[in-house]
Amino acid sequence: MIELELRRVGLRLAAALPDGAYAAAPVALDLSAAPGARLELQGAWQWGGSGALQLACVEIGVDRWVPGLERPVLGGATALVREAAGLGSVWAGEPVRVGSRFEQSYRAESADGAAAARGLHVLGFVGHPAELMLCSAVCLAPARATGACDTVLGSLRVEAAFVEPPPPGVLAAAALLAARHPAAAALGLAALLALGAAWLLGRRPRRGGAASV
Repeated sequence: MIELELRRVGLRLAAALPDGAYAAAPVALDLSAAPGARLELQGAWQWGGSGALQLACVEIGVDRWVPGLERPVLGGATALVREAAGLGSVWAGEPVRVGSRFEQSYRAESADGAAAARGLHVLGFVGHPAELMLCSAVCLAPARATGACDTVLGSLRVEAAFVEPPPPGVLAAAALLAARHPAAAALGLAALLALGAAWLLGRRPRRGGAASV
């Protein structure tokens, strides 16, 4: 069992990894597309010569929120994964509200059909004043051997002191949010998934490095 914690907001990520899994160097993330975005948690692990998992959580201040914006934010994250990792087909589930947070799972295949991805986004608000937190997990494996990824993501638990989203405010503020924040969130917050998936597909697992928290 591996764990990452951010005690400030009671955030805890935990997952059961296959036997022999070891820590790897997480991908470097560039969040410059989302001013104010902060990488709060990150970790990476590999196993069995071809399996790999990347976990990361990014936080960004959002003073307004409109119901339904979770769809473009999560959709943008998945689209960037597909483009950066060269995935030919992506099947994303519907965002599901679990308490005061949203979860969305997806699966994908590389363009050549050799690799497959399993992923999960968890979007919610934490702190006072509330800030948007996006935690994402990407698991890569050979296309015909995704059982380990299914098991790993099935065991993944994301817990935090999630709070209700900030109010939408007046119509003008909502329109401004719709125009600005989804793009920032999709480009900045989902960069961790896009870069992580591309890194995992482009490198062969090797021992060394340590996950950072």
